[in-house]
Amino acid sequence: MKQKLKYFICILLLGIAANIAADEPAMEQKSLIGLPVISSETLVISLRKDLPPMSFLNVEGQPVGLFVDLWKLWSEKTGHKINFRITDWQDTVDSLKKGDADIHGAIYYSEDRSEWMAFSQPVYEFSLCFFFSKKHGEVLKINQLDGQKIGAIGGSYQEEKLRKHYPGIEIVPFTSIKDMIHSAREGEIRAFISTPATITVMLTQLGFTGEFESNDEKLFARKLHAGVLKDNQELLFLVDNGLDLISNRELAEIEQRWVPDPDKRYYRTHSYSTLEGGIGDVIRLTAEDFSRIDFQDYLQALVNHLHLSYQRSGNIHVSVAAKGFKMGLDNAVPCGLLITELVTNAFKYAFPAGLPCSGAGGCEIAVSAENDGTTYTLTVADNGVGLPAGLDWMKTKTLGLLLVKMLGEHQLQGRIEVDCINGTTFRLRFESK
Repeated sequence: MKQKLKYFICILLLGIAANIAADEPAMEQKSLIGLPVISSETLVISLRKDLPPMSFLNVEGQPVGLFVDLWKLWSEKTGHKINFRITDWQDTVDSLKKGDADIHGAIYYSEDRSEWMAFSQPVYEFSLCFFFSKKHGEVLKINQLDGQKIGAIGGSYQEEKLRKHYPGIEIVPFTSIKDMIHSAREGEIRAFISTPATITVMLTQLGFTGEFESNDEKLFARKLHAGVLKDNQELLFLVDNGLDLISNRELAEIEQRWVPDPDKRYYRTHSYSTLEGGIGDVIRLTAEDFSRIDFQDYLQALVNHLHLSYQRSGNIHVSVAAKGFKMGLDNAVPCGLLITELVTNAFKYAFPAGLPCSGAGGCEIAVSAENDGTTYTLTVADNGVGLPAGLDWMKTKTLGLLLVKMLGEHQLQGRIEVDCINGTTFRLRFESK
């Protein structure tokens, strides 16, 4: 029986590791089955040319940077050839609209853009702060800047947020970060808003490192996504599944090459041994037959590890309610894999703007389980944006939802219900074995 227990736990841990893209090099061998064949033509990725160390042109005029390396790895994983279109910010957006580019490589979600653009799972996250020339005086807080001229890249998310939330500030739009730095140095603007990693590199390149400082106030932390035209859902599917093939370890290694300061990094790695040990510590076995586990502890452990893996989603609260019963491993293992998939999807897709659905107070994911003696009811709910309009989840080709259907309806012999009111709720009912 102990061997059977170890077998089931190993299956579960392998499933968790694959679904959260843990860190193992074996992830590189993950199957490409199910990825759509867009065409044999080269896909064009649009990125900014003035966003070091994320995307820029080197001295030879070649595209380099963290985002460039990420998309090169994506190309290797999917087998699709890519070219880069590295231009100024506005052209990266216009080129996607006009069809000169197929994918925007890194862009913020906004309601205006969502009218014509579809967004992938998050690929990165930026926090912003104000930078100022020391010779013109210190800037401590944003509320000190009412009535003063502040620089921002024109048409960017930063400009949009400043205009919306700080109407007292006079926004001066720029087409390039370099011009914005020079303007602040000359005293034409009081300060400017941008990302710390980019400004650190550009100030070093310009020889202005000792002349500028930033305040400690972090503003508008937001995730970046890949973007495609809204009617090209097949390409969006390819983008997301290709990103799923890249492990956290691979992403962290790319970031380490371009972002030397660990405090400024976005990706984190967690060893498989840590994952395995954490799950093992919370498995509660009865003394009688070594075959049943405390389901509350079990689900809490799964959710904790998922939250840790997606710690960049720190503004999302996750609750677990499954107290009062134990479950046999023959049910617990597929339930764990199903919950892992649904919670992972919620972390990735439910809150693209970092916000819940309209009217909700905060981003929430709720996992619960009940047992009335004959029937288990398993629920994973979020208050995010809901499933894409027109998506029939029963007919979708996405690997994650296919796994949910297989586990729920075939292995557990249950019935799955989906409710897309005020978010997304998956509810599975199956008979106790």
